[in-house]
Amino acid sequence: MKLQVSALRVSDWKGIKSENFRFNSHENFIYGANGSGKSSMFAAFIWLLFGKDQFGRQDHQIKPLDASGEAIHKLNSEVEAVLLVDGKELTLKRVYREKWIKPKTEVEDVFDGNTTDYYINDVPVSKKDYDVKVTEICNETVFKSITSPHYFTSLGWKEQRDILFGMVDAITDEQIASGNESFLSILKKVEGVGFERFSKELSAKKSRVKKEIEGIDPRIDEHRRNRPALIDFSSVQKELTKAEKELEAIEDSISDVAKKSESENAKRLAVQSDINKLERDNQQIGFDAESDKRKQIEAIRARIRAVTIEIGDIQRADKTKKARLEFLLPEVKRLSLKKEELINEYKAIKAKELVFPDGSFDCPTCHRPLEVADIESKQNEMTMSFNASKSEQIAVNVSKGKSIASQIKLMEDEIADIGEVSIADVSDLEKEIGVLNQSLESLQSVPVDITGNELYALNLSKIQELKEKLSEPFEGKTDGSLIERRNELKNVIKNLTEKLAIRLTIEKTDARIEELNKQYAVLNQELADLEQTEYIIKEFEFAKNKEYEARINSMFCLVQFRLFKQQVDGQIIPTCECMVNGTPYSTQNNAMQIAMGLDIINAISLKSNAFAPIWIDNREGVTETPKMNTQIINLVVNPEQKVLTIK
Repeated sequence: MKLQVSALRVSDWKGIKSENFRFNSHENFIYGANGSGKSSMFAAFIWLLFGKDQFGRQDHQIKPLDASGEAIHKLNSEVEAVLLVDGKELTLKRVYREKWIKPKTEVEDVFDGNTTDYYINDVPVSKKDYDVKVTEICNETVFKSITSPHYFTSLGWKEQRDILFGMVDAITDEQIASGNESFLSILKKVEGVGFERFSKELSAKKSRVKKEIEGIDPRIDEHRRNRPALIDFSSVQKELTKAEKELEAIEDSISDVAKKSESENAKRLAVQSDINKLERDNQQIGFDAESDKRKQIEAIRARIRAVTIEIGDIQRADKTKKARLEFLLPEVKRLSLKKEELINEYKAIKAKELVFPDGSFDCPTCHRPLEVADIESKQNEMTMSFNASKSEQIAVNVSKGKSIASQIKLMEDEIADIGEVSIADVSDLEKEIGVLNQSLESLQSVPVDITGNELYALNLSKIQELKEKLSEPFEGKTDGSLIERRNELKNVIKNLTEKLAIRLTIEKTDARIEELNKQYAVLNQELADLEQTEYIIKEFEFAKNKEYEARINSMFCLVQFRLFKQQVDGQIIPTCECMVNGTPYSTQNNAMQIAMGLDIINAISLKSNAFAPIWIDNREGVTETPKMNTQIINLVVNPEQKVLTIK
C-alpha cells in the first residue's frame, strides 16, 4: 500500500481558522512561525483518520479557544483530505459539530453535546463504515509508526519490542538448539510441558530443596549440642574388666561361705536382686524424667508457633474484609448517584417533543412554502427520525440503568455478607505467647530433679531397707570387709557401665550427624543440578534473544536495537533501546533523532509494504535527510511567516 495526500483542508480546528493546502508527491515544506499551527496540521491529519491526535489522545482540545481560554461555540471543526491510495483517489472528511436544542420553556438554544460526522467521497457514512475504510488502508499503529520519525521511539519499550519482533519470522526452539547438546537436552525435558510451566516447576523444586537444606544445619547443631562429652572409653573398659574380675574373685570367696548356709545365701541373693532391680528402676525414672522435659519443651515451642500463626490468620482476614468494605461503600454511593443521573436523563428524554422550526417547510431556493404533500412527507420523515432517535436514547439509558442497578445489588449483597468488621483483639494471644516464653525459659534453666518422685523415693527407701537387711549378721557370714568391698565394686561397675553406655549414645548421634551430612551433600548436588538446568534455560533464552536481535537489526541501515541487558547480578532482562554507534536515541540531537526515525520508518514500511506521508517537524534544524521512497511533508519554523505557507 502506498498512500499520498494530494490536498488537506482544515477549518476551525484548534488554532487553525482555515487552511487549504495542495501537496506534490515528493517533498513539501510548510513554513510558519511558532504557534502558527504547523504541528496542528499533522495532528489534524491523524485525527481525520483515527479520531486521535498524534499522541494517541481522544480527549484532546479540538475546538478553537477565545482569549480567556474558553471554547468558541457554534463552530464546526472540520478536516478533509484528498488521498491517493495506490494511485486511486479517495476523499475523507471528519466533522466535529455541536448540537443545540431549544426547549419549550427556554428562550435561547441550549448546548446539547457534540457529535462527529463522517464522509467518504462526500457521502455521509457511519463511524463503523468509516473506521473499516481507514483500517483497509493501514493499521493505526503501523500508520503512525511510518508517518512520524518520533512516533516509534515515543512508545514504551515493550510496545517497541512487540513491533520489532513482529517484523521477523518466528524462530523455533529447534533452530536455536541445533548443534548444542545442552540445549537439545533442555528441549527434551520441556517437551509436552513448555518453558514457562517447566521453569515454574523448576523454581518450585529449588525452593523445596533450599528449604530442606536450610533445615539440616539446625538439626545437626541440635544433635551436636545433645551429644555427650567424649571420654577415654578404653581406660573405662580396662577399669571395668579389672573390677569385674575382682568382684568375681570376691563372689567366689563369698560363695564358699554361702555353701555352708545355702538357704541364707539364697535369701541374700534375692535381696540383692531386688536391690539391683530397684536401682535399675530408679535409673529408668531419671531417663523418663529427662524425656518428659524434652517433650514439654517441644510442646511449648509448638504452641508458640501455633499461636503466632493464629494471630496472623485472624488479623489478615479482618484487614482484608475492612479493605473490601472501604472500596464497596463509596462505590455503591457513586453508582447510586449515577443511577439518579440516568433517571433524570430518562425523564428529560421522555419530555422531548418535536418542534418544527420556522422555515422548515420553505423551499431552500425560492423560500416559498412547499406543497402540502411535500410538507406532510417532510413532517413524517422528521417525526420518524425524531422518534427513532428518542427511542434509541431511551434504550441506551435503560440499558445503562439496569447495568448500574445490577452492580449496586451485587455490591450491597457483598456488603451484607461481610457485615460489620473490626480488627480482632489478639492481646490475649500475645499475652499467652509471653507466658509460654517465660515457661520455656524457666523449664530450660532448671535441671531435672527426680528426688520428689514418689516412686523414686519409695525405691530409695526400699533399697536402704534391703541393704540394712543384708548388713544384719548371721552365722557362717563371710568377712564383712568382703561384703563391703563387693558392694563397692558393684557401684564402681555400675558407674563404669553407665559411662560405657554413653559410647552407644555418641555412636548413634555421630551416625545421625553423618546421615544428615550425606543428605546435605545430596541436596546440594540436587540444587546444583537444578541451578545448572536453570542456567541452561537462561542461556537458551539469551541465544534466542540474540538471534532475534541479529535478525531485527539486519533490517536497519543506521540504527541498532539493544533488546536485552545484563544486570549487576548477572540476570538477563528484556529491554528495547534504539542506538547509533552505541549512543542511545534519547541523547542524540534533533537531526540525528530524525535520521534514526526515518531509518525505522523505512524498515517498517518495507516489511509491512506500507508507505505513507512522513511529517517531519522542526525540519529547520536538519540540513540533510536520507532519501525516502515516499511523500515528505516538512514543518519548518520561520518567524517571518505569521501565516502558514507551503512550498
